[in-house]
Amino acid sequence: ISQEQHCYLLGFFWADCYFGEGKGGRYSFSFEIKTDDFEHVWGLIKENLGFSKFSTRTRVNSKNSQSRITMAQQKYMTFLKNNNFHKKEQGCPIFHSISEKNQPFFIKGFLDGDGSVSLDKNNSFRVSFNGAYGQSWDFLEDFLKKHQLDYNIYNKRRTVQRNGIEKIHSYSVVEVLKNKNKIQFCELMKKCGKIGLMRKVDVLERFLQMRKSKGL
Repeated sequence: ISQEQHCYLLGFFWADCYFGEGKGGRYSFSFEIKTDDFEHVWGLIKENLGFSKFSTRTRVNSKNSQSRITMAQQKYMTFLKNNNFHKKEQGCPIFHSISEKNQPFFIKGFLDGDGSVSLDKNNSFRVSFNGAYGQSWDFLEDFLKKHQLDYNIYNKRRTVQRNGIEKIHSYSVVEVLKNKNKIQFCELMKKCGKIGLMRKVDVLERFLQMRKSKGL
């Protein structure tokens, strides 16, 4: 596995995996991804990290099926535990150990796992990241500041109704501000090449074409 691919997978797992203590005190690692996106990352995971099995399911009230992978190899569990993959409120030490040259690949993986690049119905361009309430965004803030990209962090708590029961839904959002910053961010991600889900940064081309057609 290349260093770039390794850094991409670390960012992807940091964003979208569950890592915690399971039955018998053993740690396990799992994640889910839309089945349509699965083929873009499965090759890297299978060839380089020893996964061999996955399952597919469709959740209730969901239009998209999800593919799920679980692994319990002790060697990799120790690595994940030592790098706080189960305590994200304590920051992301693994990112700061990556060379500046390869940090964009980590961020690309994180974007594919928990980020969004979109155009809404009014053609408003949005680049954002979602995470757990109270988690540390130290690595993402470091990356955005390094590239002089303005951003805001929103911590939100709202009450939702599920099966007649009120529950608190808490989450955190990092949003890149100003179109020039969003364009620059997507250009940085495009420089990572064909690793991962290109559909997210490809939204940039639609946005630029839309601006051009309007003479902006």
